[in-house]
Amino acid sequence: MRATITATGNIPVPKPLPKPPKLKIVSDWKPAIWDAVYRLDAYHDGALNRMRPGFVIAHSCGLSLVHPSESGELGVTEHGGDEDIRQGWLVTHTASGKASA
Repeated sequence: MRATITATGNIPVPKPLPKPPKLKIVSDWKPAIWDAVYRLDAYHDGALNRMRPGFVIAHSCGLSLVHPSESGELGVTEHGGDEDIRQGWLVTHTASGKASA
């Protein structure tokens, strides 16, 4: 069986599919020590069950690098001694504030 359809007039034509959005190239996050901000509620200490002070370098996605500091100075312990700032950083998320080493 064979059928032929004929149409006259203004026939609706489907719209073309939209073009996919251009991808934005995301560069690697390279945090600088100069971006660190001292906060009294920098991270949640699970052992003490309270927020602790420290230096925070925040990223727009919600992740933050946190360096605990009781003295308010980066690289100085609460007793005035020197501290290696390359170690002891924690990764936290803004929504929870809980740290993971």
